[in-house]
Amino acid sequence: MSNSQPPMPPAGWYVKAPDLGVEQWWDGARWSGHTRPVTPPVPSPPPLPHHPTGVTCPICHSSDQMRRISVVIGEGTSATQGTALTYARREGRNRVDTTVFGSDSVTQLSARLTPPSRPTFPWRQHFLAWTFGLAAAIGVWAAISSGRGAGAFMAGFLSLFVTWIPGGLIALLTQQVQKSSWSARQEDWDRRNGRLRDAYYCARDDVVVENGVSYAPERYLAQVFGQSAAQV
Repeated sequence: MSNSQPPMPPAGWYVKAPDLGVEQWWDGARWSGHTRPVTPPVPSPPPLPHHPTGVTCPICHSSDQMRRISVVIGEGTSATQGTALTYARREGRNRVDTTVFGSDSVTQLSARLTPPSRPTFPWRQHFLAWTFGLAAAIGVWAAISSGRGAGAFMAGFLSLFVTWIPGGLIALLTQQVQKSSWSARQEDWDRRNGRLRDAYYCARDDVVVENGVSYAPERYLAQVFGQSAAQV
């Protein structure tokens, strides 16, 4: 009989019984004093549907590359957030600060299929227009009434410190007056966006398919949202 010993396992991190929640470093011959917690694997999210049943491309007559546009846009948009450690020397001491960062990314395909922004009342533009318009009117009135020209106009234009109040009130009033009109525009946009997201995209032929008819993505967006392809 052979008295040879079985080979030792190579150096690395191993779980040492009975503490199954901690890994310990094995140097190839013995256990060291270095330990670390066991990190459980992160389960992968379930795959998104890539070939909806019953929908085929009229060009390639296949469904394996067909996806709903809502899925394409969702897959192509991602947000990343995290915390970074930064080191700085303050008051003669090294200090550690934390910085929260984030970034958004959109794939080229998702950008091509993303609809234009939902219409909203341009309150800021109205506010600035009324504020500067009132200040300019006061400046012109001051220049004409005093006969001092540019100096009086600039003095009147300093009323910007005050005209932002009526400018904001007029902008709010305009928003309320046009509320029903903007609500109708938003409802119309929601209907068009629902139509877009319910259509399908064929990755093989780079076309959008709706009711068995294929379109170039830019042409389809132009048709759905009433824009020229150059504006999409």
